[in-house]
Amino acid sequence: MKRKYIAALIIFFLIIAFGYFLRIKTQKTQSIVRSHIAMDTNFRIKIILHSGLQCDELFTKAFSEIDRIEEFAMAGKNSRQLWIVKDKIYIQKEKDLLLSALLWEDMTEGAFSPAIGALTSLWDIPNKGEYIPPEDSIDAAIVASSGYRYLYNDTLYKEEGLAFDLGGIAKGYALQNVYRVLDSARAAGAITEFLIDAGRSIAGYRDSDSFVIGIQNPRMDTPFASFLLPSGYFCSSCGDYERYFIKTGIRYHHILDPQTGYPARRAVSATVIGPDGTASDALSTAVFVSGPEKGMELIENLDDFFCMIIYIDADSLAYRHNMDELSLEIINTEME
Repeated sequence: MKRKYIAALIIFFLIIAFGYFLRIKTQKTQSIVRSHIAMDTNFRIKIILHSGLQCDELFTKAFSEIDRIEEFAMAGKNSRQLWIVKDKIYIQKEKDLLLSALLWEDMTEGAFSPAIGALTSLWDIPNKGEYIPPEDSIDAAIVASSGYRYLYNDTLYKEEGLAFDLGGIAKGYALQNVYRVLDSARAAGAITEFLIDAGRSIAGYRDSDSFVIGIQNPRMDTPFASFLLPSGYFCSSCGDYERYFIKTGIRYHHILDPQTGYPARRAVSATVIGPDGTASDALSTAVFVSGPEKGMELIENLDDFFCMIIYIDADSLAYRHNMDELSLEIINTEME
């Protein structure tokens, strides 16, 4: 009799547990999308959560993180605290961002450089219109950008006159920090999925599948290719087709080559995918500046990073990549 009672009790609890599991699996979810303008970009966050739950505080926390990083890192704001000191900068926050910027400058042999503030201020595309600086001004800005800089303890030492511009890495750093905020909420059961879309930078998490991501055709308003972005990986793209002007048949854009002081010419688009958002952002700039040969060599020497480089060859769009395992599909390689 006692055994029958125990068996019945076990069955009862199994039924209860199964019912709870079934309720969780079949519980309706809702999708909430919010946008926020920062770093000259529309940050769009999509969250999937169970119906009836609230996530206002989570959005507030995510967007506050973006604003905090913008205030510190982006040129043109009071955040120029980064370089207003003559020969040293006392770091009180975002030391990881500066360390990453200096690390990837070294790793890319200067193809990505955070110290080109003099050059970016000189060109200031598109705010100065169709302005091409005089060659002697460009040469002077290159010299100013080549001064020494190194981080020791909580102080960044630099040559007087050297100006930092972290615009080439700050968005990826913000994306990675927001990802951590949202992933912590997911791990705690507050949300089930999320996607962060920051223009040419994107990342997200979902249990069941990867995200289908498109790569812009740099010469037409159509996708050039598509691929699968795994959860926990970050995608960053850059190209000569956004902030630019054409003068006497030459395209001038905002991605500057630190060596020449002029807009980089070896590629028209670069997309980098990897497990680190800050690195992916810096590497997309470095690959774009380096071009298809050196750019691919740089990526292939790194673990778990992928890229596609689009460039012009004989008046046609050509490309190189190492993205086969991301189910890359070429869609339209035509030029306008």
